[in-house]
Amino acid sequence: MGGEIVSDDHQFPHAASLQVTIEGDSYHLCGASLIDHRWLVTASHCCFDDNGGKLDASTLSVVLGNSNLRKCSSRMNVKRNGCIRKKVNQLIPHPLYDSSEVVNDIALIELKDAVEFSTSIRPIEIPDDNPEEGTDLTLAGWGSDPNDKKSTYLLKEANFPLLNERACGNIGLSISRNRGQICAGKDGSDACSGDSGSALFQNKGSCEESEEFYCYSIAGLVSYGEFFYIELVLIFMYNS
Repeated sequence: MGGEIVSDDHQFPHAASLQVTIEGDSYHLCGASLIDHRWLVTASHCCFDDNGGKLDASTLSVVLGNSNLRKCSSRMNVKRNGCIRKKVNQLIPHPLYDSSEVVNDIALIELKDAVEFSTSIRPIEIPDDNPEEGTDLTLAGWGSDPNDKKSTYLLKEANFPLLNERACGNIGLSISRNRGQICAGKDGSDACSGDSGSALFQNKGSCEESEEFYCYSIAGLVSYGEFFYIELVLIFMYNS
């Protein structure tokens, strides 16, 4: 994605990289966000390959705890520089996900074992209310660099205002809050391949200074779009 490289390795402790292992090497696939000790949220389309087949969870892992992926160990459950890699137990795409309509593009990731919370690994808050139009939101992702089209190992961040449905329509996106969709964006900093599943969120205050457990509050997930298109996070999607 466009934007600035995150300067603090642990600035966004909820941010996670969903990775696939091919012939012994792991590659960034999508962004994800920690919401509990064993659970993360991502986009449903991240759960499928180009042919529509569901990905094999045994080939997947999640890396948490550092914005620089090269500072993390390639081995499971080895903590290094605040970072740890965990095996994925299962992917749970929304049962009503429809790739043709781009609705319900949200999924859960269950880890094989729990991750311990720390200063570098903390869940993101799922709020009771949705942000208002014009709210300044942040995206942090490991998506491809606009220049070389390769996923970057350095987390980048960019700020986007939440747009209304008319503004979204003006940039070619047919969305509706009634379908659980919102959009946000501005010229010069859009989401790229690899940013899918990453959270768009509000800052609740510095993690070091905040008296609250949560540092950030989630507003949506990167889905699709010509400009910037995200799926609204609905609380009931997380109920068991």
